[in-house]
Amino acid sequence: MKEYELKVVDFFDCHEEEIFELLAKIVNINSHSKNLQGIRQVGDVLIPLFKELGFSIAFIENEGYGRLIIAEKELSEGPKVLLLGHLDTVFPIDSPFQKLTNTQKNGNSIATGPGIIDMKSGIVSIYYIVKAIIEMANLKKGMITVVLTGDEEIGSPESKKSYLELAKKHDLALVFEAAPKTNSIIAERKGVKQLRLKIKGKDAHPGVNPEDGINTVSELGYKIVELLKLNNKQDGISLNFGMVKGGVAVNRICSDVSLWFEYRFKTSEQDNYIFRQINEIVNNSYTQNQHLNQSPTAEIEVLAEAPPLVLTEQNKKVINHYKAVYKELGFGELNAIFFGGASDANNIGQTRIPVLDGLGPLGGNEHSREEYLLVASLCEKCKVNAVFLYRYINGIFADIYN
Repeated sequence: MKEYELKVVDFFDCHEEEIFELLAKIVNINSHSKNLQGIRQVGDVLIPLFKELGFSIAFIENEGYGRLIIAEKELSEGPKVLLLGHLDTVFPIDSPFQKLTNTQKNGNSIATGPGIIDMKSGIVSIYYIVKAIIEMANLKKGMITVVLTGDEEIGSPESKKSYLELAKKHDLALVFEAAPKTNSIIAERKGVKQLRLKIKGKDAHPGVNPEDGINTVSELGYKIVELLKLNNKQDGISLNFGMVKGGVAVNRICSDVSLWFEYRFKTSEQDNYIFRQINEIVNNSYTQNQHLNQSPTAEIEVLAEAPPLVLTEQNKKVINHYKAVYKELGFGELNAIFFGGASDANNIGQTRIPVLDGLGPLGGNEHSREEYLLVASLCEKCKVNAVFLYRYINGIFADIYN
């Protein structure tokens, strides 16, 4: 390793306590996807830090969604890299899980907290990675754009349009979602489509005039049975029924019911096939009121979707260089794996620029009160990411530039 790269690595050992203090500060601010003020507060902590590094700051306000922050630093001609993370979490403002806590598990230092691994530790990593290569390695070329979104946990309905346009102007995208397991990054992800099925019928009293009712719950039951048949573990297709809402009382025939569900898939062809099958099930009627000669009506609505992240030849080249840096720093062999969860990387992959994901630290139990960070992994992954990013921007990986 070059002398300036050694300085970058040493930077994280010297700033470990400071890094963790910033992490605790933003973890302790609730930033649920619907807590727009909290998302703004987390951003307000970070914005001055990026400004101190010479980044220009721009905002995109999306009504009803968290503010999008774009921090950009362009030095001179050279590779352009997009670093992406999200400020929002899944934990509501009234959740009992609100603060960072330190503990020990199997001899390791563990920190728990809302969004600590998904993905506030990734956000802190982004800041300190660019700080290290700017201050310690005297970075003088290329462009770094940091995008911090506020709606990823609800499918990036607004931010997606903005960061996709930005991604097209860059040569590489790095996404700092958590590493899925020890010694791994994410090379491929399943796609996902989230849907709402609405069924309408007619209410009536089940004892007095049941012949006048059209029961939507019965219809939903039949449709769920048919939908379950679309599960195909061997091909990587899975459905999940997340929430049902309908009815007003047990002694009332239910006239309206809604089902929120999703399905995940490996290829766009699978997506198209499953969606056609779902529409057939929606359009078919499985129950009928013989007295009225009527059946419930149903419609399907797409709430959010992300295409699969596919491993391209260009991505393979980038991953190989990342693996080499990981090994050179003494962390062993790195595996690039397939992962079932979706992220913003799924969308960026459609721009055809190389994208690496799972670059954040190691942890687990995302979206639960047991969400945790393996503390040692925070600075370890920062070291790898900083050296890799510095080498990429300085043109050292000759075979991966267009």
